[in-house]
Amino acid sequence: MASTTSSDVLPVQNAGSFYVGAIVEIQTQAAPEYHLVNAVLPGNLLQLDKKISVTLPPPPPSPNPPKPFFARVVELDVTILDTSTGAVETFRGCGWGATADPAFRARHYANVVNVNSKLAYVQPPDKEGTGTGDQPMTSDGFPVPLLGGQDGTPADQDFIGVDNGPGNRSGIQSLQDLEDISIIACPGETADDIQQALITQCENMRYRFAILDGEQTPGVSNGVTSVTSILTHRNNYSSAFAAYYTPWVQIDNGTIVIDLPPSGYVAGIYARVDNDRGVWKAPANEALRNITGLDAYITTGEQDILNPSGVDCIRRFAGRGILVWGARTLASDPEVKYVNVKRYLIYLEHSLDKGTQWVVFEPNAAPTWTRVVDSVTAFLHTQWRVGALFGAKPEDAFYVRCDETTMSADDIQNGRLICDIGVAIVRPAEFVIFRIEQITGFGTAA
Repeated sequence: MASTTSSDVLPVQNAGSFYVGAIVEIQTQAAPEYHLVNAVLPGNLLQLDKKISVTLPPPPPSPNPPKPFFARVVELDVTILDTSTGAVETFRGCGWGATADPAFRARHYANVVNVNSKLAYVQPPDKEGTGTGDQPMTSDGFPVPLLGGQDGTPADQDFIGVDNGPGNRSGIQSLQDLEDISIIACPGETADDIQQALITQCENMRYRFAILDGEQTPGVSNGVTSVTSILTHRNNYSSAFAAYYTPWVQIDNGTIVIDLPPSGYVAGIYARVDNDRGVWKAPANEALRNITGLDAYITTGEQDILNPSGVDCIRRFAGRGILVWGARTLASDPEVKYVNVKRYLIYLEHSLDKGTQWVVFEPNAAPTWTRVVDSVTAFLHTQWRVGALFGAKPEDAFYVRCDETTMSADDIQNGRLICDIGVAIVRPAEFVIFRIEQITGFGTAA
């Protein structure tokens, strides 16, 4: 039992079940009042926020209504049912108030469901009640949570992040802490500084590749056509470690059509082609799955302008669906103008780097050189056999040298073991050309 006072402190018999952020229902002789708990004080005292209004479905009639001056915590039990499989999830004792306290936010029903559920996602309510439907909320609302951060619209620098050393990096910079990443993107963020941060990281770390999104709906503005707008944005970058894709894709959730950046779908295609064929296969002429349309439909004439400039288009083809129809990097060097060529070189270098770590601190002498040549040759021979290297026989596809011709006496004295490797990488058949001759006459027998 509890008694009300004129202050914002409420004494209760036992404060053990109350916590900061909890919504307290106080049953008075009049209508119930609802307050937010700001603090649990010594002596079984609750420090309450101002009276708030709440939106809840009406409770069922009770034959035993609460006694006057009765205080209790109002919590939610959330049950999720998948009608197609019969799977059920239940989350009990969830909070639903509005407070910045991190401990409470972790127990808010939106966070509890989104962190633990395999069946559903809950859109957290906000002050305007946007997208909440019939979800319970207070008059203060509950802003979309950023645990450990600050609510609001992130700026470009929030995406780029800061580099304060291992374990203390944020944003894109934090990806440096994970060495085995091979593809990175920042979906939907087309600002130059954000995309340049992706490129810079790939160039510095050598073994990863960036997928950049084109701007959404670059239409006609002040006499500038969409093709010109696309090229203007694309020309801000020059790197063999990145590729640029346009237009955005669309999905239909049954109510509205949603535009989404292509980089996430393209990254999935990269991974799918890597697994099914190999890194050496161009990630193009591949279908984008589970989309319903495109934000813009690029014509063959526009493709002929954009593709040579390093813009990889996503196009719709009758009877074939929506396909990635380009595989060019943003490089000015023609030797690495194709995505698969550059990514395969990255793959080779990374694989050989990891696969020859055993050489470190071995004697820098002929027996070690021979073992290195044998190891690298076996690896490249396998690559040739699966079709990654060009040539009718292994000798035409690659060479490996590690001997006195690749290292000077100074290299050996200073611990540098140098292996010279050459590979002939297959390139995509970007244009298929047929020559057709019409025969206009026939010879006659003598």
